[in-house]
Amino acid sequence: MARPKYLTNEELEAILNVSDVEDFTDSDENYSPEENHESELSEADSEFNAMEQIEDVDAIGVSSEERTVDPLFVSKDGIVWNPQPVDDRAGRLRNENVINLRPGTTRYARARIDDIKDAFMLFFPPTIENIVLKWSNAYAKEQYDDNYIEINSNLLHAYIGVLILAGVNRSKNETMLDLFDGEYGRPIFRAIMSKKTFQYMNRIIRFDDVMSRRQKSSTDKFAPIREIFDKWSELLADYFNPSECVTIDEQLLGFRGRCKFRQYMPSKPERN
Repeated sequence: MARPKYLTNEELEAILNVSDVEDFTDSDENYSPEENHESELSEADSEFNAMEQIEDVDAIGVSSEERTVDPLFVSKDGIVWNPQPVDDRAGRLRNENVINLRPGTTRYARARIDDIKDAFMLFFPPTIENIVLKWSNAYAKEQYDDNYIEINSNLLHAYIGVLILAGVNRSKNETMLDLFDGEYGRPIFRAIMSKKTFQYMNRIIRFDDVMSRRQKSSTDKFAPIREIFDKWSELLADYFNPSECVTIDEQLLGFRGRCKFRQYMPSKPERN
């Protein structure tokens, strides 16, 4: 029987060194730090996106398919908003929602406008002008008796022109003395009318019957201008046709006169 042959120490060390070098080279060839890092990031991102999508879906109560097709937005108070308009025109529109007129200025208005004054007079027609002249002269006669000066259409138009010019020149903080001052005032105001005439117009201008105002104001806070305001509102439909896209907004105006529905708002620049 042959005796087993054992390896010497030198032969064992040589074999071990060769196997270690081969394992190291094989691992170096197959190892890529960038690819390994990118794969780790992609796996982490996919897991994070999946978790975030689940949370969003749970928050708004819609499925992931609906969210990808039609994304929704949730406000702080929990209201869900859809960026796409809701199409509720499955059936016939109501009669009040059908627009048969062409949006914009009407043919009636365009046919009566040749210059700026004509455009302004559409909103201040003789029907409204006669109301102002009637009640202003009645009040002036009551206050000044035989010394009153009757105002006519030309004087009323001049007075309105001065008011418009004062607004164009941002003169709301200027006094009447400054507007008509010979040295510091604007010459155009003095060319239109005198300071005394303008002061007289400010005192007598009225839009309703003063004697019956107290009785009407008990039931209508808009009584001082109710008559001309209603007539003016009726005229608007003759001059302009709105489109289907209309926005209604409000405007706050500073006012320091006497008015029952005046509001004090300390957060606004014009508080009164």
